[in-house]
This record gives sequence, C-alpha cells and structure tokens, in this order.
Amino acid sequence: AREAQRMREMQNAAKAANAAQLDRQRQVQEAQEAAQEQIVRDMLNLQRAAGYGGGADAAAALRLQAAHAAQAKAMVQQQRQQQQQREQALLLGASTQQELARRMQLYEQAQQAQNGMQLLEENAARLQEQRQRQQHEAKKLAQAQQMAAAGHQRQQQQQQQQMQGMGASAHGQKQACPATGWQYIDPKNQIQGPFSLLEMQQWYHMNYFRPELKMRLPQKHCSW
Repeated sequence: AREAQRMREMQNAAKAANAAQLDRQRQVQEAQEAAQEQIVRDMLNLQRAAGYGGGADAAAALRLQAAHAAQAKAMVQQQRQQQQQREQALLLGASTQQELARRMQLYEQAQQAQNGMQLLEENAARLQEQRQRQQHEAKKLAQAQQMAAAGHQRQQQQQQQQMQGMGASAHGQKQACPATGWQYIDPKNQIQGPFSLLEMQQWYHMNYFRPELKMRLPQKHCSW
C-alpha cells in the first residue's frame, strides 16, 4: 500500500512538473511576441529618424539600432537556454515515466507473488486436512480389524465347548443357554458365542451375517 501511494505521488509530481513547464513555455512565448512587437516599433522609429531627422537623430538612431541588435542577440541566447531547459525537462519527464512504469511492474509482480504464496498456503492447508481425515479413517479401520480379530480368537478358544454342545444337541439334548452374551448358528450349523453386543454390531456392519442367520439373547429368551 505504501509503494502504491508513493507511485501515485510521483505521478502527481510528474503531472505538476509538466503543467509548470507548459506554463513557462507560454510565458516565454508571450515575452518573445512582446519583444518582437517592440523591435518592430523601434525599427519604424529608426526609419523615421533616419529619413527626417538631423545628425543628432541619426546618431541616436544608430545607438538605438545597436541596442536592438544586442537585445536580439540576448534574446537568441535566452531562447537557446530555454530550449536546452525544455529538452532537459523532457528527458527528465521521460526518465520519470520510465521509473514509474518500472515501479508499477515491480508492484504487480510482488502482488502476483503474494497471491501465489496465498494459493500455495491454502492448498497446503487442504492437503493437511485430507491427510488428517485419512489418518482418522485408517485408525477406525484398524480398531475394527482388531475387534474382529479378538472375536475370532475368542471363537477358536470356545470351539471345543461348542462342539460338545453340538454333540449333546445331536442326541436330542437341549444345550444350556449361556449366562451372558449373544450366540448364533454359523453356515456349518455350529453354535458360535457368546459375544458382546458391540462385537455383533461390528460384524453386522461388515456384512458377516446373512439375513436368515439364527441368533439368541439369553437374557431375554433362549430360543433361536
């Protein structure tokens, strides 16, 4: 913002300098026109004095002519100096305009770089958020896998007891219900369990159970 304000001030200063230069040129032109008119009037007076006056008038006319010649020479020198000043002012104005253009270009490049950095920061923030979500999902999946592995390990530990229960059922004896947990009959017609409600819900959401799967909750009833 400070750089933009500084460039605007430089532009205003350049405009003011150009306006002042134009005003000086107008004043010089008016002075030159007035001097030329005065020279014309003096020359007319000189001609009248040379044609109608005596010796004194002729001498005065010569002095007046010499004075006008010196004045004309001074005006020529002044015009040359003014021309040099105008050329220097034009060069300075061109240099100022080039400097302003260069500063504007640098300012635009800085703005583009700042916008690019902001875009990179936003992209980095989005990537970080995506990485955190992926880590959270991976953690949830690992927990579910651990629970499933623990449930299957428990099944293996209870397999012998379940096989004994199946043998008793095959001889027409009713298997006793467990004190806690859920049980179900797998596709091989084997009783699995008991398992906790959380484990049963996990396996259900993982599509391990068929719709026709038989299960029971001993706390309420012991039938399938």
